[in-house]
Parts: sequence; structure tokens; C-alpha cells
Amino acid sequence: MRTALSYLDYMDSTTWQSRRAAYFAQFENKCMGCGFNGGSELHHITYERMGLELDEDLVPLCDD
Repeated sequence: MRTALSYLDYMDSTTWQSRRAAYFAQFENKCMGCGFNGGSELHHITYERMGLELDEDLVPLCDD
């Protein structure tokens, strides 16, 4: 059985850092909102599978 992590604990985890790196290794680091290339943060569209995210659950967005 998986132990539920809080959102903040998960964002600080090596699991999330690895998932984020894997996403950006496969897809451009380009904001899906404005098209800014580089420096985007990876955000969740849904937290339904937090910890087991699908690529479709994530979206890169810049600060703007």
C-alpha cells in the first residue's frame, strides 16, 4: 500500500525531481501558455495520479 505524501513533500521529493527531469528529457521545456522557450516549471493538470503521473497529467508553464 502506498503512503500518501502531502503535495509539498512530493514537490520536494527525489521522485518528483526525477519525474520532472524525465518529462523535460522527452518534451520541450516550452511554456504551453505563451510559448516562452526555457525556464518553464512543470505543473499538474490533475492530481488524480500524483506520484504516478502520466505525461498527459503534466504541463510546462512559465511564471507569467
